Amino acid sequence: MRPTAGPTVLGLAALLLALGSCGDPDVGDETPGATSSPSAIPTDGPTTDRTADPTASPTGSTGRPSDPASLPPDVRTAVDDLAGRTGVDPGEIAVVVFETVTWSDGSIGCPEPGKAYTQALVDGRRLVLAAGGSEFAYHGEGQGPLAYCASPVPPAETAETR
Repeated sequence: MRPTAGPTVLGLAALLLALGSCGDPDVGDETPGATSSPSAIPTDGPTTDRTADPTASPTGSTGRPSDPASLPPDVRTAVDDLAGRTGVDPGEIAVVVFETVTWSDGSIGCPEPGKAYTQALVDGRRLVLAAGGSEFAYHGEGQGPLAYCASPVPPAETAETR
């Protein structure tokens, strides 16, 4: 008597179906070699003012143009990066929010389509800068460098919600 291949084929088909559903449906919608320009952070209303000195540890905002020389080095680096991206003079870029946060996963609030991230809370920082009437996000893990985030996701917790 010869064993049938039915259960094996059925098992492989189920496995392929399960793996296929793990992908991102938007993958493939991007044009290869296309570059993205900075996009503003969508807001549904006025940004909450979290008063604090931006030269101190991340805990708040000013909402006014900043003297780049008075900013912490990592914030200055982000201001310079945004000036390069937008063509706005660094002295005209305002710190809206600079705070410590807890990100919901390893994407640190800046997930990329098709990438997998650790599913654990991650301590980090969030910086929001304003330039030319738009807001731009920079996110970081722990005390690591701040990186531009084109499509930011809100943190799981902020100092305000703890």
